[in-house]
Amino acid sequence: MKKIVFFSIFFCATTLAEQEIFDQEMLKELGYDASTSQLLSAGAHFLPGDHPTNIIINNQNKGIEIITFDSAGQPCWTESLLNHLGIDPRQFDNSVPACLKPIAESTIRINQQVERSLLELQISPDALLNTVQYVTGGEALMFNYDARRYQYQPRSAKSYYSQTLTSEIGANVEQWIFRSGQSYSSFDGQSNFTRLYSYAQRSLPGWASVLQLGEITSADPLFPGIMLTGAQITPEGESLTRGLNQVMLDVLVAQAGTVEVWQNNVLLKTFPADAGVNTLTGIPALNQQDAFLIISHDASGGRQQQTIPFIQARPVVSLMETGTALAAGRLRLAQDKFPLVTGSTGIFHNTTMALALGALASEDYQAGAWRASFRLTERLLATLSQTFSFARKPTSNSGTTQGAYQQAAVSLPVTQRLSLSASANFRSRGYVDTNSAWSSKSAASDTGQIKSQYASGFSYSHPTLGVITFSGSLSHSWKGESALGYTLGWGRAFGRVNVNTGFQKNRLSGDLRHQDSRYAYLNLSVPLGHNRNLRSWINKNNREMRFGAGYDQQVNDRLAWSLLSEKSQREAVSLATSATWTNTYTQLSGGFSRSENMTNYNAGARGGTVWHSEGLTFTPHSIGDTVGIISLNRDQSNVAIRTPGGVVWSDGSGHAVTSWTAWQKNTVQVDQHSLPKSVQIPGGIIDITPYRGSVVPVVMPAFNVRRALLTFQPSEQPAPGSPVKTASGTLVAFVNEDGTLFVDDLPEGALISQLPDGSQCSITLLTPWVNTPDALYASLPARCVL
Repeated sequence: MKKIVFFSIFFCATTLAEQEIFDQEMLKELGYDASTSQLLSAGAHFLPGDHPTNIIINNQNKGIEIITFDSAGQPCWTESLLNHLGIDPRQFDNSVPACLKPIAESTIRINQQVERSLLELQISPDALLNTVQYVTGGEALMFNYDARRYQYQPRSAKSYYSQTLTSEIGANVEQWIFRSGQSYSSFDGQSNFTRLYSYAQRSLPGWASVLQLGEITSADPLFPGIMLTGAQITPEGESLTRGLNQVMLDVLVAQAGTVEVWQNNVLLKTFPADAGVNTLTGIPALNQQDAFLIISHDASGGRQQQTIPFIQARPVVSLMETGTALAAGRLRLAQDKFPLVTGSTGIFHNTTMALALGALASEDYQAGAWRASFRLTERLLATLSQTFSFARKPTSNSGTTQGAYQQAAVSLPVTQRLSLSASANFRSRGYVDTNSAWSSKSAASDTGQIKSQYASGFSYSHPTLGVITFSGSLSHSWKGESALGYTLGWGRAFGRVNVNTGFQKNRLSGDLRHQDSRYAYLNLSVPLGHNRNLRSWINKNNREMRFGAGYDQQVNDRLAWSLLSEKSQREAVSLATSATWTNTYTQLSGGFSRSENMTNYNAGARGGTVWHSEGLTFTPHSIGDTVGIISLNRDQSNVAIRTPGGVVWSDGSGHAVTSWTAWQKNTVQVDQHSLPKSVQIPGGIIDITPYRGSVVPVVMPAFNVRRALLTFQPSEQPAPGSPVKTASGTLVAFVNEDGTLFVDDLPEGALISQLPDGSQCSITLLTPWVNTPDALYASLPARCVL
């Protein structure tokens, strides 16, 4: 009890030292000598020099900064550091530029918590800067990859192989972003390589715009998705999907595995997928006409494919930004690579409506467009757009073909549980598309393009009924062909049993030919505790039914594996196993399956790597356009760090990389449980607000904490309650009542205390302190002698 009372006094000493004189009689009654009062009255201060210090401003953690303390233990501030922290430098005396101190009339209050390496600042609003200070600068090279390889070995034929790779290479140099995305696929010796994009980009905050050069995809809200080789400038908000024409798809997958998304015979992206309806995001669509081909591979070696029309991609309905967008270049990935120029601008914008106009021009093709978005109610959003095309006829030197393309979409999140969406588009007979792979001079009726398309979807969740999702589309072409497809999914938990079922149908018809594709599944899963799961399923693809059961286990954050068996009506029982291992450097996956007629093998790897000023660092996650380089300032590996881009682990050099979200606050936090017991990172948290394209180094210094419990022989034991100080007089600890001494961070130099008779003694370790990572403290014999 006495120690609790004393340490309560000690930890309050910093803030009370200037106002209080500690009661020496009370301390004497607690067993401490008179010098303790002087130590506490002097307060606790940092030692002179540079110290990594956690900064908290108005209860908000600002991360760790290297702070210089003067000979009196007071922090020295610089103008650049104050600007970075968002503090007005005018509140500080600048007579010594390298060591600014708050002016006398300043309302800034600084509380030093030495034992936590922390400075806590209370600052009034008028002393804070109103503008956000974005972190800029930095250089790095990067590489993202996602590779898969499949081997199929039939029982009575030779083996054949399938391989896919999507990759992205690039660099960040002083807020310039350089990226190139590639796609490679091969099947049984036939290969295909496509460069999806290759561009240079720079944000222009003064204009609230983004400049992009190279092989790009137009981000103009009126002419989106045109594949160009050229340049464009778009509003900064539009740059979130710049150059990629990104879309989202809801895809039904019967078993967990890998999903590939293709368009126009080009592999766009691969995804890990769970059984049921999966939402696939960030798909870099080539155009807005060609349907998506979805190929799924499961652990049992099964391969399924389905076709989803572009209109069934989830619509994003919102009040558009009404800035100005310009683009100029030459068509690419199209038969006719003609040059063109596009431009659009907003002419009206308020909280309920936005209206924009635009135009496109080239030698043989012109187009005009308008788009309006409306907030009809608090929740109901709608968009209307119309594009008019004027193209020279390919069979004559004079005359043009004219047409129109209309679009309409609505989005209605009725409640937090129910949301509805619908969209439709129509092409007239003479309409000529600008971004399709068909001839730029052929009308829709000549090429068989889509005449009309309709899509709808809804999602509903209820504690009793479960979760229901639906999406469907109907298309008609000018050649008389039609396509009908829909996906319906439902899931609910009954006690510990999770039930998911789904049905999908696609129908293609043309003239007298009819082809139906139906797919249904039912999944049951039972959690067994400790991240283990038992599941079974039934699925039917057209006329073939399959039954299966499996066991899954997530061993830890890094390792997961599964074992399953399946039987169909026509084949004997098959066995399959798969595993995924996420380590500091990459994510590896592999699987093996064997059935009556086929043996399958698959393996894959995904992740990223960054080459920066301090070396080469790998990560199991892909790297975005804004990069963070995290350093622990020592060779401390396998430390888990939570970042906006996911959990990363430090490598053997104490580094990790992550992706930032530009223009927003990003929080990075060390998982203290992943640190060795003898290592400490003060604070362990930092906030970063980066400029798009910056490479931000973050230092989170890790230190060995020399915790030690010193024990003494009775004849060489310091007096209980006596203070222990360094040779320079800094208080370290107090001797416990039982004559032992616990030191939270054992200094390197000599320690001074006193014997029961009041004489001074020097503490000598009989066994040197040795770093033992798995030990919280070291138990060391010592002696205190004159």
